[in-house]
Amino acid sequence: MTLPQRLQGPIVIDNIAVLRVKLDLTVYFSTLDVETFENLVRMYAQLEEGASDGLYKIAEKEEWLPVARPELTASGRQVAQNGGPSPILEPVRRRITSDRAFEFRLWDGKEIDEEYSWSFSSHSIKFRNLGSRAYARFLMPAKTNPDLVSQLAFRIADTCPFSFFHAGFTFSYYPWEKDQAFDEIFRLSRRFWCIDIEDIAGTLALENFSLKTIGWLTGVGNDFCVSSKSIEDVSYSAARFGTVYRVGEAPSVGDVNRPNGIPAAYFCLAQSLESILCDDHPEFDGSYFGAEDNTNRWIKRFIEPERWR
Repeated sequence: MTLPQRLQGPIVIDNIAVLRVKLDLTVYFSTLDVETFENLVRMYAQLEEGASDGLYKIAEKEEWLPVARPELTASGRQVAQNGGPSPILEPVRRRITSDRAFEFRLWDGKEIDEEYSWSFSSHSIKFRNLGSRAYARFLMPAKTNPDLVSQLAFRIADTCPFSFFHAGFTFSYYPWEKDQAFDEIFRLSRRFWCIDIEDIAGTLALENFSLKTIGWLTGVGNDFCVSSKSIEDVSYSAARFGTVYRVGEAPSVGDVNRPNGIPAAYFCLAQSLESILCDDHPEFDGSYFGAEDNTNRWIKRFIEPERWR
């Protein structure tokens, strides 16, 4: 699972590291309850050994704060005084219970130019016409053992009532240089088809809530009906809250410059799941994705590959 040399370090533009290829698992929820949210946070803490030494961020605070020395809200202080669990989570619990938007992040404090950086983020956005939608994202170093990612995905599918998820390589970018990063992502994505492009706010805003893309691992929740026909090099397993599809033993970058660089199973799986795949995604950032319907040409690259070549 070694990355091509071009992708092994940060991509630097004007002396600024604007993006890096990492591993991620992103889960989408039509509803996210307190129990599921806390379960996801525990999973991250078990996956990332240094989580308790890192930083956290909530909507009520403007700055990142140390997990070991939290700056508690009034509700968090009350939980702490009563000996309750995880007082830093209390503002999020209250927001979820009252169906309000929330933000929660954990981060080890390492910047994008550092190889071994971990983070977890979970947000809920409340839309006027669509109601609340939420996600949780686990972002990991590219060299993370893929078996750990696979185990995490199956654990989520067995314990969390999810809508969709996808996992594999992704372009992680520096948010303050987003336009520059997305212009470079556009160029790289023309060659590396199996690296995800993250635009979570746009995906949550889809009128017809649907799967943005397939990945090395793809999860489809029980609320979405698809046939699970046999596909060569794709395994699928039924879990409590949905079905998990896995393409091969490890994620691929999908390099079109190499013979058989894109596993054929990605095309077959996308075609099998076409009925629940997004067909009209909001435009990505940058100057290239906004032109000539390039965002949706990328979204549909495994369904209509001739439009992305």
